[in-house]
Amino acid sequence: MFTNPVQQDMLPCPYYLEGACRFSDEQCRFSHGELVDLSSLKEYKEPDFSAVRPGVRVLVKGDDNLWHGAVVLTCSSKTKCEVKLESSGKAKEVDLHWILPLGDAQASEDSSSDESSGDELAIGVDPVLVKQPLFTTPASPAFRDWEKHTRGIGSRLMAQMGYVMGTGLGRSGEGRLEPVEALVFPAGKSLDHCMALREKAGGDMNLFKVEKRLRRLQQKHDQQNQKQYERDNQRTNVFDFINSKLGDKTGTVHDLAPEPSSASKPPNRDKGLKSESCQGLNVIQFRVGEEIRKAERDLIRLQESLSRHTQGSPTHATIFSKLEGRQGELNKLRASERSISLEQSQRKDRKKLAVF
Repeated sequence: MFTNPVQQDMLPCPYYLEGACRFSDEQCRFSHGELVDLSSLKEYKEPDFSAVRPGVRVLVKGDDNLWHGAVVLTCSSKTKCEVKLESSGKAKEVDLHWILPLGDAQASEDSSSDESSGDELAIGVDPVLVKQPLFTTPASPAFRDWEKHTRGIGSRLMAQMGYVMGTGLGRSGEGRLEPVEALVFPAGKSLDHCMALREKAGGDMNLFKVEKRLRRLQQKHDQQNQKQYERDNQRTNVFDFINSKLGDKTGTVHDLAPEPSSASKPPNRDKGLKSESCQGLNVIQFRVGEEIRKAERDLIRLQESLSRHTQGSPTHATIFSKLEGRQGELNKLRASERSISLEQSQRKDRKKLAVF
């Protein structure tokens, strides 16, 4: 167990000490102990509090039971000292028994370095790293977080290359602390498509979720258009209303549209329009106008839906077929409107001649 833990995964697990921890050594947030070689153990030495003086680096126990690096500012009494935390830069007054001087460890390191050979001195710790804070909390998961899925070869290689756990990358430890997250793009998509997905994703790094969400929205929009089209077809068509008003049992109102190859109108069409009263013609003209505006709105909606699909796809062909059918209905409605307007104009002319 660690007597002076400096990070959370070094804190002894209280449930493990009682034999009641439900998590394994890898899953528990706290420490279940560290397995070390017997030869690496050293004799415990009582801390030398006489070495605590202004300017000395020490470890201070915080409210979270972790020991943080600090520098002694003043020693107001034999039991209390004012220190400045290296991580936050704040000054606080602590009891002397919550302070661990680092002078003994530094002295032992100095003595061992004096006795070492020249090659060992060349491999010594960079003095720039000694001035770094003892522990820096990164904003995102630690570097070794991914090793729960591996055998830990990455951190061992980094340690052999001189990386000190808790510091940043680089020779002086000034590099990044957060690991670089991999961003997986959908397969078979262009770079422009992936960049558009990334912009629509905002802060979400999973582009597959964004693509699925956009696909669901597109399908929902297509289903709404299909249901609206079916509802429109189920409504009473204005042609049926005109046919019932005209009383034509053999033809339809589509016959009201002038044929390009025919110069004369069929007798049943003239007879149907002429038999209607002026009020009936006004009602028919109003209904035809409403149906024309509705058909124009449907055409705009179908054109927008058509532009969202790739040409040659089954959905594109279905929407294009609906668009052509709706355009044909609109042409017939406009022809019917012109026929009704012509009949009304002829009645007004005959009325003027009769008055004259």
